[in-house]
Amino acid sequence: QYTTQSLQLAEKVKDKNGIADAYVMLSIIYFNGLHQNQPAIEYNEKAIQLYTLTQNKVGLASTYNLQARLFALSKDQLAIAHQYAQRAINIAKEVKNEDFLGWCLNSKALIFDAEGKLDSALHYLQISTQAYEKAGDQLNIAVNGILSGNIYLKQKKYLEA
Repeated sequence: QYTTQSLQLAEKVKDKNGIADAYVMLSIIYFNGLHQNQPAIEYNEKAIQLYTLTQNKVGLASTYNLQARLFALSKDQLAIAHQYAQRAINIAKEVKNEDFLGWCLNSKALIFDAEGKLDSALHYLQISTQAYEKAGDQLNIAVNGILSGNIYLKQKKYLEA
C-alpha cells in the first residue's frame, strides 16, 4: 500500500527516479513477499527503462543486479541473468564502489549456482569476498562464507564446507 502511494506521488510530481525507485520496491515485494516472478521482473524492467532515461548510473546498476538475481532465483533465463549481472559489475567498477561490486559478483555466483556450475560459483564468491574485504563489509564476508559452505556441501566436500 505504501509503495503504491509512493508510486502515485512520484507520478504526480513527474519524478522519474522516484517512479523507478517505487517500481524497484514493487519488484521486491512481488518477488519476495508474493512469490510472483513475472510481475517482479516486469516492474524491474520498467525501473531499468526510467533509470536509463535519467542516466542514473547507481540506480541502473542496482536494478541490473536485482534483475540478474530475480532471474537466477527463479532459475529462469540464466543467460540473460548473466548479461544483467555483467552490466552491473561494469558500472560498479566504473564508479569504484567495492561494496556494491561485491554484491554484483555475489549475483554472478548465484547464477552459476543455479546453473549447477559450482566451481564457477565458488570463484565468484571468492572475488566477491575480496571486494567486501576492501570495503570492510564484515557482514557480507560472513554471508559469502555461508554460501561457499553450502556449495561445498553440494559438492560433498565436507571438510571445506
